[in-house]
Amino acid sequence: MIKSPSPLCILYGSATGNAEHIAKDLAEKYNKLIQSSPDTCYFPSVICGEMDEYKKKKCPTYWDTEPEVAGTKHGLIIVTSTTGNGDVPENAGRFVRYLKRKTTAPLQPFKHCAFAVLGLGDTNYDQFCNTGKAVDKKLHELGGMRVKDLGMADEATGLEEVVEPWVDSILDDITESCRRSSSSTSTEKEESPIAYKPANENLTNGTNEAEAKTSSKSVAPQADVSKTLTQKTVSAESNSSPPEKSAALNTTANAQSTTVTKSVTSGDATFTTKSPSPLCILYGSATGNAEHIAKDLAEKYNKLIQSSPDTCYFPSVICGEMDEYKKKKCPTYWDTEPEVAGTKHGLIIVTSTTGNGD
Repeated sequence: MIKSPSPLCILYGSATGNAEHIAKDLAEKYNKLIQSSPDTCYFPSVICGEMDEYKKKKCPTYWDTEPEVAGTKHGLIIVTSTTGNGDVPENAGRFVRYLKRKTTAPLQPFKHCAFAVLGLGDTNYDQFCNTGKAVDKKLHELGGMRVKDLGMADEATGLEEVVEPWVDSILDDITESCRRSSSSTSTEKEESPIAYKPANENLTNGTNEAEAKTSSKSVAPQADVSKTLTQKTVSAESNSSPPEKSAALNTTANAQSTTVTKSVTSGDATFTTKSPSPLCILYGSATGNAEHIAKDLAEKYNKLIQSSPDTCYFPSVICGEMDEYKKKKCPTYWDTEPEVAGTKHGLIIVTSTTGNGD
């Protein structure tokens, strides 16, 4: 089986942290594949970092080198948002300028790369996913082989409609494209008229797209909102709104039976009555802090289940976005009366507020 001599490069441009979460989850997913089934993985490893870290991560060393096996490609995945009036995220500007300086399109400096770009944005703003569009267009102009159409996640209509299928298939798509022979590169996908129509994007002058909801008198970042692989953040953030304050996770999980409440975390109780349903922990998060708190709670309880299952009232934990309540089948539990009279299903909500109380 042909193996890539280079790692899979996953780079992100992120203002509020959500594009970063998508990229890191993709990297984690592929690393798990490498650990569990190394023989089936085309790429030997993964490089994941900010777009501006492309030199630090030595990505050009791979991109500029022709693969030993003719027709194969190096792999590059970009996940990026757009800020303010169509501006590039702060941690992506250097990479965008690097692409802009590559003015020798006839030399095809990215001809050894297969790439895919996922943009995050909001069609409520004049120029939609400008950074994603511009990077996708420039990589293609410079000889890169487009693995799949530019993904443009729109907060206005529901980011998950684009993010979920894009994320679910991208690792398979880029592996297939990087492995295939050079004779098949002529079938490379072009821009889908449904996905987007290329405009006169300019890499130096971002055009108006915001990363989050903004007031009429202020220019706020456009929603860097996204779904992660297992659960995705579909929220927007304004520059004018303060970030969520981190909370110390000093939490005690309590379980109630019909007559007595016993501490789960103390380790000195053994429950004869067990909940028939999992503990549901849902979060609404713009900057990622509410998400981190919820996930830490879930991780803490899962550790209790593993170490002292007899002391735990809940048999398992469900953790995800508040908008995933149906996908996680939470109403199935909430609508069902527990078999033991007087007991309850458990629900914990951790949420932030964005913009003007959004």
